[in-house]
Amino acid sequence: MNQDKHPDTARHSVKTVAACGWTLVALGLVANEWLLAALFSPDGELSAANRTRIAVFDGACLVLGLAILCYRRRLADAGVRPALWSLAKRVGVAYLAAAVAFFSVLLALFALNLAMPYVWDLAQTEDAIRSEARWREMGETRHLVYPDLSNEEEAQLLAETWLAPYRYEAWVGFRERPRSGRFVNVSDEGFRHSATTDRTLDVAGLRIFVFGGSTTFGYGVDDASTIPTFLQAQLEERYPGVALEVFNFGRSFYYIGQETVLLFDLVRRGEIPDVVVFIDGVNEGQVLPFYTEEMERLFETYAARDDQALLNEVMERIPVTRFLRNGKRNVDYAADNFTRMATMLDPEQVRDAYVRDRELIRLLADHHGFAAYFALQPMPGYRNDFLHHPLQSERYIDSYEHTRRKLELLEEVMDADDSFSMTHLLEGFEGYAFVDQFHYTPAVCERIAAFLAERIDLAH
Repeated sequence: MNQDKHPDTARHSVKTVAACGWTLVALGLVANEWLLAALFSPDGELSAANRTRIAVFDGACLVLGLAILCYRRRLADAGVRPALWSLAKRVGVAYLAAAVAFFSVLLALFALNLAMPYVWDLAQTEDAIRSEARWREMGETRHLVYPDLSNEEEAQLLAETWLAPYRYEAWVGFRERPRSGRFVNVSDEGFRHSATTDRTLDVAGLRIFVFGGSTTFGYGVDDASTIPTFLQAQLEERYPGVALEVFNFGRSFYYIGQETVLLFDLVRRGEIPDVVVFIDGVNEGQVLPFYTEEMERLFETYAARDDQALLNEVMERIPVTRFLRNGKRNVDYAADNFTRMATMLDPEQVRDAYVRDRELIRLLADHHGFAAYFALQPMPGYRNDFLHHPLQSERYIDSYEHTRRKLELLEEVMDADDSFSMTHLLEGFEGYAFVDQFHYTPAVCERIAAFLAERIDLAH
């Protein structure tokens, strides 16, 4: 012990240092998450982020307090201030080194995330703009599907189709994002344009709303080659002099349940059509609409104010994380969709759900005085020879038995004047019927439109 100090002064210094140590230890023990939750949380719960912060604070208090208690005599002999100053300098040097390393890594990750989309796009162009990875292996086959397009035009058409992310929309969950391109144009009002891109829902004459999934939207074909666009031309030919506009409300992954909600929302907003047409089959049987789980997770994170969960969600979406997790890049897009589609209702449940949704639409149509038509669409392999067409995927073939049974049961209920099956339309069809797994070529879209035009009655 320092001989210059009086014994009483030395003992007082040791007690002072020990008091500081015990204070920190007590603070680390008392300021626990259970006490803080009881005192400051209205519901007695703490978020994961706050629990982490409390644990770090408690741990720091305990470690520092115990260290002071262990070295209280040495600290008292050396003088509290000099010892603390020496400790602070050591901590400062260590902190500076750790901070430099941390921010260097952070800066490198930031730069990598900025660069990744550009580097990744170059690597994944062939995968991301096509619905299947196998497309890039087809070589000249795709030129037979798009005989009038150059390689650059084909790539642009598919990019405008596939690379536009969806947008959230109340009631239905999501919708096609508005966009303007050379081949694909989607309005702010939620419909895809036809050959002209200046239309709005506020038009004179008859308004015909066509609902369906991505096959109705026209994935893989331009605005002028979709089913609704051909339907308008067919109806104008059959009813010369009648002012009419056909609106394409086809949206990727939509099935009749989701389309029913979309129709209800349009009517609720005062957009009452004169005729509605529902083209379904491919997407029927979903337990829940696509992206329900993702939106539920985000909502629960927001509602709980769980900062840690929100940070995890953000980290899951950054390019580096997605690249490391997926490995196969956007090829996993198709695999993920098939995983979702694999969780389907039984065929009998699909039929029963379809009938219930159709009845709701009929009731709405009767109440508001518009006509409703329901069509079961053709699909590869069912009543045609296209199950193993060149652009088909093994996943579709593996799940075909479920699809076949689903279509058989749906056909049983398509027996009314307003309901009809189109599954036979590809019998004997020559040439390419699909631009990918199950999206139609322009020739098939025109054939479907002609079939519908013959059955839609605009005379009454």
